[in-house]
Amino acid sequence: MSQKKYIVELTQPEIDHLFHLLSDNNSEGTYYGPKDQYWERHKRLMEKLAHAPRKPQERVSYDG
Repeated sequence: MSQKKYIVELTQPEIDHLFHLLSDNNSEGTYYGPKDQYWERHKRLMEKLAHAPRKPQERVSYDG
């Protein structure tokens, strides 16, 4: 069963905000819902946010 995909437009500050919230969750080990499902989704989101278009000097790194 395939999942629906949505396109969401975010500003650079919104992308940065989400990235930092997810980074904090990673640092603190905080998660919601089924652990394995949460961390798999977390990994996908971090990869997408890390590769979001931005100025080269502003690219963040995520080594999952």
